[in-house]
Amino acid sequence: MQQQQNYLLEHLGLQVRVVGLTNSRKMLLDENGIDLAAWKEKLDDGIKMSLHELIDFISEKNLRNSIFLDNTANADVAACYDRLLQKSISVVACNKIACSAEYSQYRKLKDLAREFTTSFILRPMSVQDSP
Repeated sequence: MQQQQNYLLEHLGLQVRVVGLTNSRKMLLDENGIDLAAWKEKLDDGIKMSLHELIDFISEKNLRNSIFLDNTANADVAACYDRLLQKSISVVACNKIACSAEYSQYRKLKDLAREFTTSFILRPMSVQDSP
């Protein structure tokens, strides 16, 4: 993301600001943006990860054009998609859990995205995407 920020701004007019990063143990939240040059160290010093607090932060800030990126295989995270979509927060995920449940659940997520004029995108991670 850090490598693409200048390109996105110059060629597409997109100013991307990362306001939250998490792993299974820690989270780093800053509505003014996270310095991506030092994200690993800052995340290590972050606060204890709480999915509830993370979703509350995202929902309450109501930042324009927000996108929630999920690269987990965690059912608890996938269970939050509907709440995010209802706040007009796009969801991009490689988490197949939300889409491999009952078809009605998948349809609900797609319908919420349409109703709240946002996006729900499943993009499976390929081998070349992995670290």
